[in-house]
Amino acid sequence: MKITVEFLSLPNVVKMTGSKTIALDFHGRTVDDLVHELAAKYGAGVRQFLLDETGEMDLSLTVAINKQDWIRRG
Repeated sequence: MKITVEFLSLPNVVKMTGSKTIALDFHGRTVDDLVHELAAKYGAGVRQFLLDETGEMDLSLTVAINKQDWIRRG
């Protein structure tokens, strides 16, 4: 599925990915899958901002899907 990811309030991630908005073919099923795919695609620097020290999605991230807030419940 083709999706658009927009990084808001993450200027360091924008620098590392080269754009505030990226389009990608996403083959996962969950937001967690997406975060891990982005971390794998863009490397250790992006991984540092998106994942916590255990390799899970950082709970401080706020994700909006279709312009509605989504907050991961642990």
